[in-house]
Amino acid sequence: MAELRVTELDYFAIRQNLKNFLASQDEFSDYDFEGSAMSVLLDTLAYNTHYNAIFSHLVANEMFLDSAVKRASILSLAKSLGYTPRSATGARANIDIEVVAPVGFSGNTISLPNTTIFVGTSTPTNTNTSGKFSFVPLTDYTGTVISQSGGQKTFLISDVTLIEGTRLNKTVTVDTAITSGPIVIPNPRCDTSSITVDVINSSSDPTTVQWSAASNYLNIDNDSKVFWVEETADGLVQLVFGDDVIGKKLEVGNIVIIDYVVSNGKAANGINQFTNNTVFAGSGETKTYTVNNRASNGRDRETIDEIRFRAPKFNATRDRAVTKDDYKTLIEQNFSVNSVTVWGGEENDPPIYGRVFICLDPVAGSVITEADRDTIAREIIGPRGIVSIQPNFVDPEYTYIKIDSTVRYDPRFTTRTSTQIESAVRTIIDDHCDLNLNKLAASFYFSKLSAEIQSDSSAYLTNELDVTLSKRFSSLLNSVNYKLDPNFHVQLEPNTLFSTRFTTVLSGQTKTVYIDDVPDVNPPDPEGTGTLVLKEYLTDSVLSTNFGTVNYLTGKIVIPDINVSSLLGGATNLRIYVKPQNSTTQISSRVLTSTQPGDLDVQYVSRNTILKQDTSNVNDAAGIPPGTTVDIEAQ
Repeated sequence: MAELRVTELDYFAIRQNLKNFLASQDEFSDYDFEGSAMSVLLDTLAYNTHYNAIFSHLVANEMFLDSAVKRASILSLAKSLGYTPRSATGARANIDIEVVAPVGFSGNTISLPNTTIFVGTSTPTNTNTSGKFSFVPLTDYTGTVISQSGGQKTFLISDVTLIEGTRLNKTVTVDTAITSGPIVIPNPRCDTSSITVDVINSSSDPTTVQWSAASNYLNIDNDSKVFWVEETADGLVQLVFGDDVIGKKLEVGNIVIIDYVVSNGKAANGINQFTNNTVFAGSGETKTYTVNNRASNGRDRETIDEIRFRAPKFNATRDRAVTKDDYKTLIEQNFSVNSVTVWGGEENDPPIYGRVFICLDPVAGSVITEADRDTIAREIIGPRGIVSIQPNFVDPEYTYIKIDSTVRYDPRFTTRTSTQIESAVRTIIDDHCDLNLNKLAASFYFSKLSAEIQSDSSAYLTNELDVTLSKRFSSLLNSVNYKLDPNFHVQLEPNTLFSTRFTTVLSGQTKTVYIDDVPDVNPPDPEGTGTLVLKEYLTDSVLSTNFGTVNYLTGKIVIPDINVSSLLGGATNLRIYVKPQNSTTQISSRVLTSTQPGDLDVQYVSRNTILKQDTSNVNDAAGIPPGTTVDIEAQ
């Protein structure tokens, strides 16, 4: 018998193996396979074998989380790890509503049902959103009288949480087939965090009990009125109930009313203006809306890549917070953030034992409020963390990278114009920054960006990158004795520091000034220190010779006392620019620093540094240079 070859996957190789196998048999030793009907049979056998091989290959791929490509397969694998993918989540805002009732209104309260529709829009300066979005209250609210004058009452509905989306509901009468579910919600954009379930005993018994959502099986017995949320293979949301062992089973005849919100995910982040047409107290009333927190934390449905990445890490936590990766995974699973960094107190500088430090980078168009931090500490970390470990939240600190690119090219080797090349290079820079920066624990590498630019075209002779770093300070306007102590975490080039322009009062006179640096030795020592001076704009005369200090080796700047009366050119923040030394090969965000020694409540660590691309427009009046620039030169 001929040797069996069963490892081939190519159609023509399979066909040839079949032909060789048959030719080795005595019955077909002199048979003409290509000139007979046997050729058709060989084609059919080869096709069938090839088809089965490909099918088996695809099936095998779908059995593993790393190689599966179908969402249904990834959902099934994630479910076995106890992981429930995030649904689309509507952006949430917090507002107060003041209603001045018409004269003669006799009620002492006004109501805001959760079905009330608000229209949310953004201000023209907000570039994160466009268009209008519908919002509804998270629950029912009641307004009370806060003042009364001349028979006219003023009501306040305070702390109203609005969620973006459309409120819908589904009613199901339980039969023998669905006492444990599942009940499918027919909308792939359902916000699972908004789901409420009310169970009515029967059509003849209107007693209603609200069942709660469960995320695990802890503290759940056979009488617990809970349900679990899952995603179906076709992308819809389904509710699963208990079996009278783990959770209570529904009873035949129960009427289940499911209320939920269908959202647009992250699209409504940044909305900060709200109106509605509801009449609360009668014709002639006036309404005033005060936005406490603009719409934020809207998220799209979790992608298959996100599920593939997070499910194993979630499974590793076992629903507890012990290691720093546990904290990171739990926060990413339960809260909307762009990125998270976590480090233990023993890694801090100086060490602070018994604490874990958490830095949250908000998604674009949103903010992390104190209420959000309290929620994370109390509801996400608290039930799962170690009793003696206290979470401390650290605000992110931003370092902006201004990139100036100069590309020299040979026009003989390209058909593109200089304008087209400039556009291509700018796109490369923007895409590189979007992919590698704008998140915590990210670093900027000169060589990596330079290589990406050079690989764009063989016509490029050289490409040069000039990088300038900056920090922005928006909270010091009109403050007295404000201290600035930014740290760039890289070696700085002497004689390159400058600030944008601002006004300050010196000896009773208002001066327009900027900050400059003067090295302490001449020639400058790249590992030494320098002194910051205050110069008058236009004349460049020195008004203060000891305004602060700069350490060129560590990148640390200290300005012990700065008073800013106003900023020029409509600027909203003071900026300090400086260049890294030429020997610097990367801009890192991972080097530990400390400020205010001895003050355990305020610790700044480089893990809270976010590197961002500077995309500023030039503002000559304020002294703000352009952000990313591209210069193209033909040689």
